[in-house]
Amino acid sequence: MIDALTDFLKDSIVQNLRQLTGGNLKLTPPGNLSAGNNLDDLRRFNISTVLKIVHHERSISRSDLSIRTGLNRSTISALIGELTSQGLVNEISDKKNKRVGRPSTVVVANQNAIAIAVNPESDAVNIGVIGLGGYVHKQSRFETTGAPTIAETIKITNAIIDGLTSVSKENFQIIGIGLAIPELIRKEDGLIGSSHHLEWKEVSIIQLIESSTGFKTSAGNEAFLSTLAEQVFGSGVGIKDMVFINGGSSGIAGGIVSGGQLMRGHKGYAGEMGHTRVALTGGVDSANVVGTVEAEVSREKLLSLLNLKIADYDQFDYALRTSKSHAVLSEVGRQLEYLALAISNFINLLNPELIILGGFLGTIYSMDTKKVQKIVAINTLKPSYESVRISRAALGVNQVVLGAAELVFMNFLYDPAGPEFTKSKIN
Repeated sequence: MIDALTDFLKDSIVQNLRQLTGGNLKLTPPGNLSAGNNLDDLRRFNISTVLKIVHHERSISRSDLSIRTGLNRSTISALIGELTSQGLVNEISDKKNKRVGRPSTVVVANQNAIAIAVNPESDAVNIGVIGLGGYVHKQSRFETTGAPTIAETIKITNAIIDGLTSVSKENFQIIGIGLAIPELIRKEDGLIGSSHHLEWKEVSIIQLIESSTGFKTSAGNEAFLSTLAEQVFGSGVGIKDMVFINGGSSGIAGGIVSGGQLMRGHKGYAGEMGHTRVALTGGVDSANVVGTVEAEVSREKLLSLLNLKIADYDQFDYALRTSKSHAVLSEVGRQLEYLALAISNFINLLNPELIILGGFLGTIYSMDTKKVQKIVAINTLKPSYESVRISRAALGVNQVVLGAAELVFMNFLYDPAGPEFTKSKIN
């Protein structure tokens, strides 16, 4: 009887979530946690399911949770009570609900349950303190002389943790650390498989960070994690087929979502779109390939024309969009031609619903959208062009750190009631 009830509840939960999330939530629990081997497994599975919904929705009523999961109200109440005691959710009054009678409450993700996001680039280390629900408590940029070393990255990460411990007045609970690395990351063990930007090749950075900080650490490619962030919280919410292309100080890369799932490739190296050829001759990219979109569409060239040595996301965006320099505007136009050719290739190859442009690519695209659309229309198959949209990324400067944090939360949300994660409270 219990097995039959367990299977019924499992099927009900999965069916509801797949229908209501467009298939974007992965429901396979990790390790030996299956949805219903026994009542404790079922409880943990239900906790995972509820917390995933609260995290992605940021706030939701108990009644809506009951509808979304297929669980009755008493079960939802018990699960919310357990998540509240773990410091993962809170309940607050629903001020929007003006109905007479018993006050309505909504369940919200506890923003003080945090992930620390670490993003070393070619000229800085970006750090984000991100709460459940995608709440950005703080983001800081620590500029370095050249590409940061592993020692510098670890030192900065520990300094942030020490700062949270000694200065913060918040009762933070650190879930883990997420690394967004602008290199190829092997998916099975997190080993860095290239050294184009950081010179960290064949380094087990996960183990080094974990041994230094004591916190569970995850790592992924910067562009892949940016794609994840846009899929969960940005322009890609609800989109099953999309291509994300990002341009940053470390070059151009991206990610592909097909059928609601992020493509990783055989070893986890999928999405290196910057190395797509758009010319037979021309510049050389970070991998020494000639005539690629990364070689021709360059943030460094634009910085030089703007007379800037370094600039963060907002500084660069403002400087470029307000520039009246003929040389700057001419270079933007030239780069847009190559970017449009690359976009055309991706549309013909993948037939996405949406192309998202992040980083400086979003900036230059916004300066002449008509030019890009015209070139793409000429070089793309008509049926594919008629069904695709091109837009700028929604998350801006927070994109990468949100993705790194989401990697932490994604692993944690599979089994928040399980023994794998040791959650540490600060203060």
